[in-house]
Amino acid sequence: MSRRPVFLKKKNLIADDYPPMRQLIRDALNQAGDYEISEAENGTEARMTDKTNDLFVRGLIDDSFENIEGDCEYIYRKIVDLSMNIVDGEECALLLFDEEAGTFNPKILNSAIHGAYERKAIPALQWVFRQVAYEKRALMIHSAERPEIMPSLICAPLMIRNNVFGILCIRRKGRLGPFTVKDLDNVVSLTRRASLNLENMVLYESVYNNVLDTFKSLLTSIQVRDNYTEEHCSRVAALSVKMAKAMYCNAREVESLQIAAMLHDVGKIAIPDKILLKPDRLTFEEFVVMKGHPEVGYRILQPIFLLDQERNIILHHHERWDGKGYPKGLAGKDILFPSRILAVADSFDAMTNKRPYRSAMDIPAAVEELKKKKGLQFEGRVVEACLQLLQ
Repeated sequence: MSRRPVFLKKKNLIADDYPPMRQLIRDALNQAGDYEISEAENGTEARMTDKTNDLFVRGLIDDSFENIEGDCEYIYRKIVDLSMNIVDGEECALLLFDEEAGTFNPKILNSAIHGAYERKAIPALQWVFRQVAYEKRALMIHSAERPEIMPSLICAPLMIRNNVFGILCIRRKGRLGPFTVKDLDNVVSLTRRASLNLENMVLYESVYNNVLDTFKSLLTSIQVRDNYTEEHCSRVAALSVKMAKAMYCNAREVESLQIAAMLHDVGKIAIPDKILLKPDRLTFEEFVVMKGHPEVGYRILQPIFLLDQERNIILHHHERWDGKGYPKGLAGKDILFPSRILAVADSFDAMTNKRPYRSAMDIPAAVEELKKKKGLQFEGRVVEACLQLLQ
């Protein structure tokens, strides 16, 4: 579930290559009064082209990071790729700054001579990295100042909360001459925009992990009452993930299913001990109460917008393929696909583990039970995926 931005490979990022955009910018400049567009006026077209190019580059930077998804590694690579494009770089490195150790550790390198670049160029540039990190500002250095740098170099900090956590370093292609102040401005715009995304990601992950820890502690409180629950959830999560990967679910779906499986019984916190811990089979009335745990779990997670997908998976993990499940009586493909996977994993683990009111089935007997319920309680292809993993 990821929209991946496309990074354009272009000789010059001039909006001439995008006539509609160029015309829009031309019209906007006219309306703003920045320029009176007249081919007869000397220099106007050149100034307009420069302005158009600036707007195009800034727009490309904003668009590239607007809805970017992926982990930090993915964003780091996009920073390097985009920076190479917007300033025609020949070599680029993104290094993470360990402030405590005072070291700069290469994370992403883009160079035709990758090994030599890492062994020679990176150590030789440590002085630049230190200056950028300690001054918290970008530097542009030309060969006139430092002959070993040909023809010029831009180094810019990546910062979160005004603390430098990384350095972006780009060297220009020699045939194109040195970098310009405009190139420096574009790189600074890129690093600031990317840093904002990374800061938001770190904040999101922190909140997300805190939320998960809170709900895991709820599960632990259930486990104090019923040792089976927490261990059961861990086993179901492991099997669900294996099944999802075997069925080619994408990374986001696998992650959501893993979390939902870990939390799928959180609603049991509302089940009275006399029912949850009963050593005999439940009566009809008691089973009605037990059947409420998916909806309770859904309501517990409902205020947490970060877990919207997971709470829906939990709500429907006791639905049946034939429509005879609960709580909504959904059937077939109306049931969320991750819920169909969770239903099989949950049932298999329940069958193969001992409960106070019955003995555990051996695996061959549980396999036969899954086969019998294929197309009735469970979707057939999900059962087949599970059976292949059990062989």
